[in-house]
Amino acid sequence: MKFYITNGTVDFMKRYYYKNKDKHHLFFLLEGGKQDITLFQETNQKTVFGNPRKYEVVNGIGDFIQNGVVLMKHITVEKEDCEYFEIRFEGYFDIAKYLPGLIAIRLLRPIKGTDYIILTAWKNAMFSESWEISKEYLLPSSHILHGDFLKIPTYTKKYWAPSEEEIFEQFHNL
Repeated sequence: MKFYITNGTVDFMKRYYYKNKDKHHLFFLLEGGKQDITLFQETNQKTVFGNPRKYEVVNGIGDFIQNGVVLMKHITVEKEDCEYFEIRFEGYFDIAKYLPGLIAIRLLRPIKGTDYIILTAWKNAMFSESWEISKEYLLPSSHILHGDFLKIPTYTKKYWAPSEEEIFEQFHNL
């Protein structure tokens, strides 16, 4: 399975989303306070995006829905350490499937480059915030990621995945 991510202005991405969402199962994300939008697509087919960031889904649980909070934890892993990183991460899925409020989780391997993404989708901000202060959240940063191969600090981006109604209400006049 492939995973594609693209960004753009509100007006352009809104039109792109509505034109393609049903046919290509796109997801619409807003980053707090920013005036650009992130779209992602998970598919075995060719992407509809012109020039996306491309990933392979290493493992995942759950199905994405257009509602909730999405966290993308970016982790730089050197090429020679990728296999070790992925093996260490496997056990995390056993823990993650029991996390309250979790909708979906993916480990994304970059097609080009060295930046993996751990993408999690949550029912709401309360669940994602509870997770961020939990010991389970720290596991990928300590137990799983601990080692000589983690040379660059990780960072997390938080997005809001508005419902279809919220997308229409907020962006139909743009």
